[in-house]
Amino acid sequence: MTTPTSLPSRLFTRRSIPVARITVQLVVACVVVVAVAMTASPAWSHARVVASDPADGEQLISAPGSVTFTFSEDVTTSLGGIRVLNSDAARVDLGASTQPSPTQVTTVLEPDLARGTYLASYRVVSADGHVINGAITFAVGEQVDPEAVASLDETSSPGIRVVTVVGNVVLYGGVLLAIGLALLGLVVVDHERDRRRLLPWLRAAVAVGVVGAVLTVVAMAADATGRSIGAITDDGVLGGVLRQGGTGWWLIGLFVGLAGVVAGTSLPPGALRQLVVTYGVLVTAGSFALTGHTSVAAPIPLVIVVTTVHLVVAAIWLGGLVGLSLLLPRRTTAEAADPDPDGPDDVQVWASQLTRFSTLAVAAVALLWVSGVVQAWWTVGGWANLAGSGYGRILVVKLGLVVVTMALAAWNRWRLVPALTSADDQQRTIVRSMRWEVAILVAVIAVTSVLVDTPPGDERSGATPFSETIAVSADLDVNLLVTPGQVGINDLHITYIDTLGLLDDRVESVTVEMTLPEAGIGPLVSNAVLLEGGHYLLTTKQLTVAGTWELEVVSRIGTFDQQRTMFRVPIGK
Repeated sequence: MTTPTSLPSRLFTRRSIPVARITVQLVVACVVVVAVAMTASPAWSHARVVASDPADGEQLISAPGSVTFTFSEDVTTSLGGIRVLNSDAARVDLGASTQPSPTQVTTVLEPDLARGTYLASYRVVSADGHVINGAITFAVGEQVDPEAVASLDETSSPGIRVVTVVGNVVLYGGVLLAIGLALLGLVVVDHERDRRRLLPWLRAAVAVGVVGAVLTVVAMAADATGRSIGAITDDGVLGGVLRQGGTGWWLIGLFVGLAGVVAGTSLPPGALRQLVVTYGVLVTAGSFALTGHTSVAAPIPLVIVVTTVHLVVAAIWLGGLVGLSLLLPRRTTAEAADPDPDGPDDVQVWASQLTRFSTLAVAAVALLWVSGVVQAWWTVGGWANLAGSGYGRILVVKLGLVVVTMALAAWNRWRLVPALTSADDQQRTIVRSMRWEVAILVAVIAVTSVLVDTPPGDERSGATPFSETIAVSADLDVNLLVTPGQVGINDLHITYIDTLGLLDDRVESVTVEMTLPEAGIGPLVSNAVLLEGGHYLLTTKQLTVAGTWELEVVSRIGTFDQQRTMFRVPIGK
């Protein structure tokens, strides 16, 4: 056995030179990614409703002929659409949803709807392949009664959400472990016997990743159709899922890449094995840029590079920890059963591999952090939005777990590994610490699995529809509905209601004066357009700054009767 003083001098042999070169390349890549990414514009990546007709909470004097939703970006309805139900849970739409434009979805209603409250739900797929669903309520001939249709809102299913998260955990865990073990055998492991020992684990990880991909597609089918997990077997559903958001191309890249990894690691040592494994790893990791939030970010070439780098360095970290922790117990058992004084020092060989891996991991972890922060920048649109949305808060948790793991890895690299000797207790300490790293990385994968299926759009925008009813006179109320309540284009629905809760058409004209006192803006004056008796609409682009706006509705009832009603409306970013 080697002595403590002689061990460090033998750790960096000729074989460690490629590791040093790779480490330098990773550091350079880290700098390039930061420099280029900070010049790119953030790209929001989730559709959201910006307007609807009827508006949410609107009271109509007569039945509408259709329901239309307008989204912030292109959507598709091949597996979903719009459903409109009355308070008895009966459908009142004619069944087919159409798209007048890529951002609009509409459905025709039965003629002459009865008085009452109705629920209109939508289920569409955004450009990034994620399902967007929700619902609005409106009433015909009476006030809206949300309680009458509350039980009909089935826009989300906790069961499908669980299957989605489980599928993502299995998918990412299996894929990262598989390509990590392949890279470990290619770059770090010394002996062919150790590579052969890792092969069964690598193939098992590939199988787990494939199962995760299948579960993910099954959950996507259920979510897109609003049906059960068995929806994937319905006619046309699988094809629809594969066509949405680049899912089909992602699966092709994933399966081709994993096949290359398995085939390459089974080849004899040599340049061909290195080539096949390397390209298999790159294709596998790069396939994830073809779907999800990153698939609609820009610039596309940089997004693909950053996504690929992020997954590869994560795999290096996870696969190296798992692979090396698996190899040490096997070596110790074999040495105890059949010691070979003339053979290689197993502990010294393992320590050499561990040191090379830890050297590589330092740069890999730094690049993992940088590429993760860049992806966060693109997705949430800026640092301020991290704390302002559910997506951002989950992302902060993920980054925090990575920091904890980085601290543990640093302790291993600069405290435990340099002091490593043949003592069993020191070996056990390092393996125990590595397994803690693995456990935290599994938690990171779990958080990531929730993150990739969490919409970053709605909360991040700060948009909240506003609705308030104020008395104009003793027998007349006015309701102001502002949607979506964001900086930019907004629809202002102004509805007059009598003491019976019916639309009142006595108001002859409506003017809205818009002021933002804190910014010294206004008053900006616009005239509303009469849609029907008692219902006016103003579509405006003048709410250009976030803050609490004062919207004064000027109601002209007659030549000499003018009433002013003040609303304080929060407008989000």
